[in-house]
Amino acid sequence: MDDVALGPYCSDAHFEKLVEEERHLHGELLAEPPELMPETFADEDVDRLTLKIALLILDALPPEEKERQLKNGRWILPPEQMAVAIKVSIVHHLPARYRSCFSLHGAARIFFSRTYRMPMKIPRDVLRMGLGRADFLHILE
Repeated sequence: MDDVALGPYCSDAHFEKLVEEERHLHGELLAEPPELMPETFADEDVDRLTLKIALLILDALPPEEKERQLKNGRWILPPEQMAVAIKVSIVHHLPARYRSCFSLHGAARIFFSRTYRMPMKIPRDVLRMGLGRADFLHILE
């Protein structure tokens, strides 16, 4: 049997649709004022903010580095993966009442040993404190 790598899409049309949706979201995030933040953050709001930070970091690369990355066909690290790393750093700096970390069991441990839940929305000032301690706040100011 040949090696098979399954992608997250079932056809070229579906892949193109996903790429277009990603481009649209990236353009939307880069068009927003960097400092724009909701009053409180649910998990999906944190995801959106960390993706925005990743895109701003990549957008600020020198032109020759951008050209080199695009020539290679992809970024050193795709923005969505950068966003996860950024989010981990920020969550680490949040007060414990805003995050609940726990170990994973079973098959989930193949990919990650621990994960977290956000039991309540995070006020903007608390998230800004986490952004500052993780050294990402300056990107949004």
